[in-house]
Formats: sequence, C-alpha cells, structure tokens
Amino acid sequence: MGLFQTGQRGFQREGLREFIRKSYATHCEHSSLPAGTPPHRAGLHGALADSYVHRGKPVRELALWMEITPFLLMSEETSCEALAEYVVYQDEPQAANATWLTQIISAALRIPPPSKDSPRAMAALAMIKDVSWGALLEADVRYSIEKEAEQIRKALADSKLSASGD
Repeated sequence: MGLFQTGQRGFQREGLREFIRKSYATHCEHSSLPAGTPPHRAGLHGALADSYVHRGKPVRELALWMEITPFLLMSEETSCEALAEYVVYQDEPQAANATWLTQIISAALRIPPPSKDSPRAMAALAMIKDVSWGALLEADVRYSIEKEAEQIRKALADSKLSASGD
C-alpha cells in the first residue's frame, strides 16, 4: 500500500471516530428513544445505530442493546471514546487500539451483574449472539461470561423440555 493510501485510510479511521463522537453528542441531546431514557444510553445507542447505517449494515434493536453493554458500564467520557474505537475495530481490527479496547471492555465487564436489571446482565446474551467485543475480552472475563451464557442456554433447554412435556 502506498504512502498516500496509508494516509487516506488513517484519515478515514479518524473520520469514523469523529463521526461516532458527534453522533453520540447529537443523540444525547436529541434522543429518539422513549422518554426517560438517560441521555448517555441514547447517545451510545444512537451512535452505534448510526455507524451501522453509515456502513450499510442492518440495524437490529436487540442486538444494538447487547452490543453497547460494556459501554453502558463505563464513564460517559470513556464510553464514547471506547465506542468510537470499537467501531474502528469492527471495520478494520488491525487499525484499532485493540490493547486499550481489550483492557477497558474487560474492566467494565469484570464484575458480575448486581441485578437482572443491570446492563451487565446482557453480557451473557451478547456472548451467545457472538458480538464483536467478545473476541477482545481478557481470559478471566471471557470465562466468567461464558459460564453465565451456559446457564442461560441450559435454562432455555430445560424450558423447552418442560414445554414439550405438557
């Protein structure tokens, strides 16, 4: 790849990061989500949805909520930067700061969910759906969330068995 192409790709990646930052800010200020949705959640949701539209990918509502799980558990400033880096990672993993992203996402997900209503509770479902950030997790966090996912799979299998026995 020539110097011009390398520079152009770097500019495009930085442009994508800036696109996410601006989209986040816009959605925090003007949310299209139901009234009462915290601006931070609306910002993350809207920015990720916009990134999918911008890249020509389908936007699936439940998948979006699963995918923003770790970012909901971070400070607002950190989560916006992490989301911007994550979108770059999805497009071009070798161009993203994957080491930092691994550390920050793993730290956010390291604690078990305090309740079923916690955004952290979605992490196991996200792993079942094979979200991109699953590949970034540090081993201890991956193991913990995979155990939670296995419990969900078992509960679903048990419910199917009991439903078929009725």
